[in-house]
This record gives sequence, structure tokens and C-alpha cells, in this order.
Amino acid sequence: MSISANPKDVQIVIGMARTLAADITDLQRQSNGGAIKTFLHYKKVRENYLGIQSLIFTVEDRFPRVEKSLPTGFKQWVIRAKLKALSAFTHISHVFFSNPPLTLTHSLGAWDILSDEMTAFAAVNGYFDNMIFEAGIDDKTADALEATRIEIEEIVGMLETLLKSSPKRLEEF
Repeated sequence: MSISANPKDVQIVIGMARTLAADITDLQRQSNGGAIKTFLHYKKVRENYLGIQSLIFTVEDRFPRVEKSLPTGFKQWVIRAKLKALSAFTHISHVFFSNPPLTLTHSLGAWDILSDEMTAFAAVNGYFDNMIFEAGIDDKTADALEATRIEIEEIVGMLETLLKSSPKRLEEF
């Protein structure tokens, strides 16, 4: 016996997918815009990206309950959305960390920020191939995403270099 999904739940997931698409489009516009000059601006972009990730996780969490009521290929669409958001945020981060402001690299607390970013990008690099595979992306698109992988690897290297010159965290006063 097949249990049909609650129509309200289906509409919620579809609404979240529309919001997700709009948020990713905004992030892609920012990625194509000029370089971010301040850490505060980068922090806001990062918060937006984390919001997109949160929305993706929420959609993925609700997906099994409404899967049969959604269009075929919706799960792959969500993974492709995740890749688009990652690609846009990676590009923004790459430009930012290529020429970071002094306030980021030489202020107290910089080491923690840079370390957190390095950990996050290193983790993404670890599961990037799996996302491409799950999304069912064709070879041409996978080749285009290779630029994102290269930027991720370069960001990790830039952050390692920046960590060497930034003030270490205060252990005690």
C-alpha cells in the first residue's frame, strides 16, 4: 500500500526549492561581480552561503517524505544546486583570499577564521567527486566543475600560507 505525501509538505519543499534557486542565482551574481574588499562583506556572503547550505539540507531531509510527488530528477537537481552554490562561493572566496585585507591576516582572531575556512574547504575537497557523481553530471559539466576543484585546492594552499603569518590564537591572558 502506497502512502501519498501530504500536499502541504510537497508545497513546502517546492517553495524551498524556489527560494533555493533564487538564493543561488543571487550568489552567482555576486560571484560574477567585483572582488570583496572587506572581511565584513566576506562574512555576510559566507553567512548567505551557509544559509543556502542549510536550506539544501532541509530540502534533502524532507525529500524522502514527498519524493513520489516531486518531479523525476528532483534529487539530482538539489545536488546540482549544491554544486552551483559551492562553485559560486568558491570563486568569491578565491578572489577574496588571493588579496585579503590586512585586518583579516594580521588581527587577533584571524588565525581562528582562517583555520575554520581552511578546514571547511579541505572537507569540501574531500567529497567533491562524490557530489559530481551523485548529481549525474555529464562529462562536459564535470570538466567545467574541475575549475572549482582547482580553486578549492588553491584556497586551501592560500589559507595555509596566510595561517603561517597571522597571529596565533590567544591561549591565556
